[in-house]
Amino acid sequence: RDGTDCSDTQTDTGMPVRFTRSGNDIHIIPLGAPAGGSLRLRNVRLSGQARLVADGSPVALRQEANDLVVDFAKPLVGNFAPAVTVSTLE
Repeated sequence: RDGTDCSDTQTDTGMPVRFTRSGNDIHIIPLGAPAGGSLRLRNVRLSGQARLVADGSPVALRQEANDLVVDFAKPLVGNFAPAVTVSTLE
């Protein structure tokens, strides 16, 4: 799966994750209240400039095998559905 064709996945801890798209932006929406500095999304490939929607802080994306690891500039504190927007180039 890559970011252009997947509509859902889950984290390595089993939290559901949904994706939406608007133009060149892909929105990653974890359906839960994750805490910590990163999320691992199973079987997702995606690249681009990413930011946390809530405060605009940068988010780093890195590929580890088939998984996408989303690293936050500041640890998440358990807010529900912390959306990340990834601006991609086509």
